[in-house]
Amino acid sequence: MPAFHRLRAVFIVILSFLIVGCEISTPIQPTPTPENVTAYLGQVPPDLTPQVFAPGLVSISSAFDYAITFSPDGTDLYFTRRLDDSENQNIYEMHLVNGNWTDPTPVPFSAEHNAHEPHLTADNQTLYFGWFRPPPPGQTSTLNAGIWATDRTANSWSEPRYVGEGMFVSSDQSGQVYVTNFASGAPSLSKVTLTDGRFTDWEIITVGAHPAIAPDGSYLVYDDGNGYLRVKFHSEDGKWSASRDLTKHGIPTSASIASISPDGMYLFYVYDGDLYWVSTDLIKNLLNK
Repeated sequence: MPAFHRLRAVFIVILSFLIVGCEISTPIQPTPTPENVTAYLGQVPPDLTPQVFAPGLVSISSAFDYAITFSPDGTDLYFTRRLDDSENQNIYEMHLVNGNWTDPTPVPFSAEHNAHEPHLTADNQTLYFGWFRPPPPGQTSTLNAGIWATDRTANSWSEPRYVGEGMFVSSDQSGQVYVTNFASGAPSLSKVTLTDGRFTDWEIITVGAHPAIAPDGSYLVYDDGNGYLRVKFHSEDGKWSASRDLTKHGIPTSASIASISPDGMYLFYVYDGDLYWVSTDLIKNLLNK
């Protein structure tokens, strides 16, 4: 099987597991209030009980919506949508314009091929994403697919550039990048070195996928491969703690593909095809237990 199809097959299996393994639930979503209606699409911020994020707008019944990222100022958001009647998946964008949010629309820069898992950097200048296409001429990849990036221009985004092998990027406020690495066969969480905009070295942290680093770099949320979201805390001496199982603290089994909001206040993840969010106090409270 060609490498490209292997990666696509792995991703489809992961999504299939998530869809089949989830229990159907319909949580009660608070009604938005007029206060601060622009932040997070005007949704009422959650506490320690996870809530569906923007039901009917971002999280819709006819699609599998996942992997959301926000600009630091909260005026742009990007997420992945796969419609139920299609194997195609695309990155969608929304923007706050004159006090109102635009409707979700597919981004133009990845239209030629399936794309997913966008991530905006803390300086708001680069958007990383996974692109199901071969690398550019002259470049090599054992996966024949991987991570690409587009850079902010005056009015839009640049032509995407190839960054390197892997899946799912996140980064902290210092610009340190983390990625899912397949170099050893099984997916692993890796801290990446960038040289001239390309991945040049991978430091493996642990087995797992979808590393979501906190903005301050203090903890890392990830999928452990067995249907659980886990967290590792990063100490000042550079060491990572033993992992903690978040399903024991209110996150459902089979939740996956997490991200942390730029302000560090909310954890996002996909469950049962919808995006959920919850206060990161759920994670921070574990430091005192």
